[in-house]
Amino acid sequence: MGTRRFAYAMTLTCSFLFFALYPFWFSWYLLVLMLLIIPVDLLLSIPGMVTKRVTLSAPFILEKGSGGTLVVTTYQEKSFPSGRIKATLASIGDDFTTKQRIMCNPEGGSRYEIGIDASHCGVIAFEIKRIKLTSLVGLFSLSITVKHNRIQNNTRLMLL
Repeated sequence: MGTRRFAYAMTLTCSFLFFALYPFWFSWYLLVLMLLIIPVDLLLSIPGMVTKRVTLSAPFILEKGSGGTLVVTTYQEKSFPSGRIKATLASIGDDFTTKQRIMCNPEGGSRYEIGIDASHCGVIAFEIKRIKLTSLVGLFSLSITVKHNRIQNNTRLMLL
């Protein structure tokens, strides 16, 4: 998102310099078009950002040494366009806590699968700590706090 903001700032600066140096009507239209990208991006992206949901599912019991997958699924209630989804996935065990950033596609129903390390015994809880939704152009982001009742309740994994 930082590179997109930088690219937009550079494009806006270049269009302003073009407006200052080139006095004809085309430079005015280009500057107005560059300034209108911000509200148009917000108007088109906010309905899609608000209706986007993320679920997390894992097998409840997993045998030691067997391979299991943790599945992060995105879906949306209505078909509005939106940008990428960035989330922080936390794995909380008895003696460790690891955080991993994941990035999901904007399409509804997209799946992101993560392999579960089942080489040790114990109970591991998986949580999505923070979800950040980006706009279509990528200039803005909306952080969503995750309540535990929104994530599916089978995210605790018992390794036998």
